[in-house]
Amino acid sequence: MPIRRYNGRSGQRGYQIDVSVTRDGFTHRDRHVVYTAKASAQMIERQMRDELYRKVYLGRQEKDQNFKRLVGDYLKHSRQTKKSWRDDEMRSSLLLDYFGSMPAKAIDMDKVVRYQKQRANGKIRIKKAVRPATVNREVSLLSAIFTYAIRSGRIYPPHNPCLFVKRLPEMNVIQSEITDDNLVTICDGRMDHVKRAFLIARFTGLRHSAILSLDWSQITKDGVIYPTQAQAASSKKVGRVPIRKGLWPAFGKRETSGRIILYRKQPITRINTAIRLAKQDSGIDFRMHDLRASFQTELLRAGIDEIYRKILLGHGKDLAFASTVQERYARVNDKDLIRIVNSLPNCQHIVNTVLGLSE
Repeated sequence: MPIRRYNGRSGQRGYQIDVSVTRDGFTHRDRHVVYTAKASAQMIERQMRDELYRKVYLGRQEKDQNFKRLVGDYLKHSRQTKKSWRDDEMRSSLLLDYFGSMPAKAIDMDKVVRYQKQRANGKIRIKKAVRPATVNREVSLLSAIFTYAIRSGRIYPPHNPCLFVKRLPEMNVIQSEITDDNLVTICDGRMDHVKRAFLIARFTGLRHSAILSLDWSQITKDGVIYPTQAQAASSKKVGRVPIRKGLWPAFGKRETSGRIILYRKQPITRINTAIRLAKQDSGIDFRMHDLRASFQTELLRAGIDEIYRKILLGHGKDLAFASTVQERYARVNDKDLIRIVNSLPNCQHIVNTVLGLSE
C-alpha cells in the first residue's frame, strides 16, 4: 500500500508513504514518514509520486503533444489490435469535436466531467440526450487513449484525467423476453432468410453477426456449431452449440460448404432494416440480442448448470479460461451438449409454424 499507519518511537502517530515506479524492468522507490492527518498524507503521496515519475522519465524529452495527435496514434493501434476499431473511430470523432486540438496536459478531470454532463444532456453535436452507457463508453475510450499515450512514452505518467472520474449509472438490464407467441408474430410477413435468422438466434443463442456469417463447414456431422474467433466476442471466448432436432428446417438443405443465410443467393452482413420493419409491423419492441437472452433464460429455467450455459452462449471455450476451480476441473464433450439441448422443450412446432411447413 502506498500509505500505511506508522507509530514512532515516541508514540507519535503518522503515516509511512511508499511510492515506486517501474521502467524497463527496474523499480525506483521512495519512502518517507510524515506526522500529519491522512488527507495531508495523501496529498504528499501524490506529490512524491509525481516527482518520482519526473525523475525516472527525465531522460525522455516530452513533446508538447496535443489531443488530436494522441487520438490519431491510438486509432492506428486500435485498427491493428481490436475488433471494435470502427466503434473507436466513431466515438473519437465526438471527443475531437469537444476537446479539439487542445494540449493533452490541459485536459483535466473537471473537463472530462463537464463533457459527461453536456453529452448526457444532448449539448454536444447532436442536440439530443443519449443514454448513460453511451457516455460511459466514450469516457472509457478517452481513458484508453491517455493510457496508450503514457505506455508509448508520448506523455508523462500519471496524467490520465479519467482515472478518478465516476461513470454514470446505467440502467441497461434486458427486461424483455421473446416468447414463442411473440416469435411467431415477429416473423409474420418477413422474408424467408429473415425468419430463418430469427429462429436460429432464438434457439441457439448465436449472435447476430455470427448467424449471418455462419458457414456449413463450421457444423460437424453430429450437428454441433463451432463459431470462429471472428464471430465471437473475443478470441478467448468462442463456445459451441448443438442444433436441436426440430431446428434443422431453419438451416435448410445441408451442404458441405457455403453460407447458410443467403439473400438472392448472395451472402449478407446485416438485417437491420428487416428488424426495424418487424418491430413496426408486430408492435413488439425488441432487439436481436433479446433472442439470445431468451435462449439463456430458457436454459436457466430448465436448470442447466452454469458451466454448460457458459459454453453454449460463447462465454467460455472448453473451459480453458475458467474462473473457478470447479470449472477448471470439468470436462465437457459434444455429446453432453447435444443431450442438454435436446432435453429442452421441442421447438419443431414453432419452426414449422414460422416457416409455413406441415407437421
